[in-house]
Amino acid sequence: MEEGRLRLVRELVNTCDLERLVEALPNTGDLAAWLRHLELIDGATEVGDADLVRVIELREAVRQLLIVNHDGVTSTAAEQAAAYLSEVAHRVRLRPVFSADGFRLAAASTGVDHAIGAFLAVIVQAMADGNWSRLKACSSDICRWAFYDTTRSGGGRWCSMRVCGNKRKAAAFRARKRAAAAAKP
Repeated sequence: MEEGRLRLVRELVNTCDLERLVEALPNTGDLAAWLRHLELIDGATEVGDADLVRVIELREAVRQLLIVNHDGVTSTAAEQAAAYLSEVAHRVRLRPVFSADGFRLAAASTGVDHAIGAFLAVIVQAMADGNWSRLKACSSDICRWAFYDTTRSGGGRWCSMRVCGNKRKAAAFRARKRAAAAAKP
């Protein structure tokens, strides 16, 4: 099991640290620099406020789908996120490009929409090859950090067992102790 290009999607979701309230893409300049670093846009591409809004909306829609990957429960938010991603795929004109040895998906749009199409193409490919279910959002409600589940069973729930997993298990232990103490006469 290898994360491969899903790393791009993980990095997109992790541009916002929900627990610490740190936004890695606070403005158009930071978004442009990040997309150039990932080689998803060139130096001539201009990035506007509407582009920033679209990328952040994409990020949060993807996060909703990653939550489903760890608990298997499809929420209304996840259904709305999936519908939104379908609309975005249409807007960026995501299409198959055929070659003699197969096909790949590519956005026919330009600029930031082309970069958004690249993220969507990675997601579609991962869904098709079965790798998508390994990319998850931490099950801690305050964290939701994206991680690639490398466990053999694919049952990973936390971005880090040492951090979020231990917090959750310690809280559950304390709750059991309180309940046991309250039940004693």
